[in-house]
Amino acid sequence: AFMKYTSMINTAGWPPEIYAKDAVIDYNKNLLEEKSGLPVKHAPVAGTATDGNESATPSGGQIAKDMGCMACHSTDGSVQIGPSWKSLYNTSVNLADGSSVTADDEYLKSSILKPNDQIVEGFQPGLMPSYEGVISEKDIDAIVEYIKTIN
Repeated sequence: AFMKYTSMINTAGWPPEIYAKDAVIDYNKNLLEEKSGLPVKHAPVAGTATDGNESATPSGGQIAKDMGCMACHSTDGSVQIGPSWKSLYNTSVNLADGSSVTADDEYLKSSILKPNDQIVEGFQPGLMPSYEGVISEKDIDAIVEYIKTIN
């Protein structure tokens, strides 16, 4: 049963490269410090306020890259660990439970915050973590706007 289950998992692009946003690094650093009682240091990320270089507000594409989304989602239609974002916006998406949903703003935001609520047909549940409390509403909106532009 285990071999059958693992043979059905799409491992294209596995393991994903993880690019964490500085806020995510800081959050986890603080958790580690609380648990250990010892200060944890990390190198500043280029283009952040911590290294003295102010940068413009990042685009939705840059935010998606920084959050690690591109490790699992493609923009060219190729199949990876997660569904491709190419021509996704406002299309009908078939779900694993046999239903379908339109990939509108609400669906995309819900998929970022509660990714296991509506699993796309052909993909495994539990692979995408929830970004609830990790990513800001502004950044989610920017990613959704970016997805709208991918054709």
